[in-house]
Amino acid sequence: MINWAKLCKLCNKKLTRQIITYETNSRCSFLSVLFSCGKDKTETVVALPRQYELNNQPEALPAYDQANYGIYKGVVINAGDSTATFKFNLYNGSSEPYALFYAHGMLQDSLVRYVKNNFGLMAFPQVKDNETITLNASFYATYFSSYRIGFGPIAGFNTNADGTSYLMETQLYNNQTLNALLKEKSSGQVHCFEGSYSGLDSGRIAFAVAPDSIIGIRASIWNPQFFKLMTAKVSNNNFTIMHYDDIGGNEFIFTGRIENNQCSGTWIKSSNPGVVNNFAARRTL
Repeated sequence: MINWAKLCKLCNKKLTRQIITYETNSRCSFLSVLFSCGKDKTETVVALPRQYELNNQPEALPAYDQANYGIYKGVVINAGDSTATFKFNLYNGSSEPYALFYAHGMLQDSLVRYVKNNFGLMAFPQVKDNETITLNASFYATYFSSYRIGFGPIAGFNTNADGTSYLMETQLYNNQTLNALLKEKSSGQVHCFEGSYSGLDSGRIAFAVAPDSIIGIRASIWNPQFFKLMTAKVSNNNFTIMHYDDIGGNEFIFTGRIENNQCSGTWIKSSNPGVVNNFAARRTL
């Protein structure tokens, strides 16, 4: 058996421990304790084995490319440092709308639509909404949650009539949650990525990527106010995202590439332009 404490002592580094909870389909859980060497606290994303296959062709039907129906894919990060991926299917080869919830390398749950109350929020007790959403009509604040009443996240969703303006409002594990969503077209698949960034700042990062555009979110573990939404164009699988924080006015520049189911690159901060930092995310959908 490896003596991690002794090994880290030889490296003149501090032993750190990270506990990861693995969830199984039986809703039982077990803990894996991961040890690593490090001079100080670092944030490491542990890539759990993915237990579902990735599709490499667009699922979106051509008939819905300019409609509210179709396939929408998104990523979320919450204030509790959790990430997840969602796919919404609005009558895209399905008789009713539904959503799929992915986390920890697994398809966690199937979400169905529930009736709203008089305030436009999901009604409790929950009742499944069987009313058909009208094709090519705007709709607002429809809510999805687990088909098992009382389980899973609550995912709010709306879009306009032609599917050019849409919004996902997912609350993950009852924490403030940042959402990023893209509509998939029949001409180009949307891929989702989850990962981390490190360096002058560190935390979680996630992206939804279309052939010509990218939308990203990041959440700092050091500065909770740095809870950001980022957008940019994609060209030949390359992108550069430039955005500002809300406090110091510093510009953050993320330069990356999407390749081999990875979205990775470097980032710099305008106040420290000579320090090049890294980010990396693996594909989850």
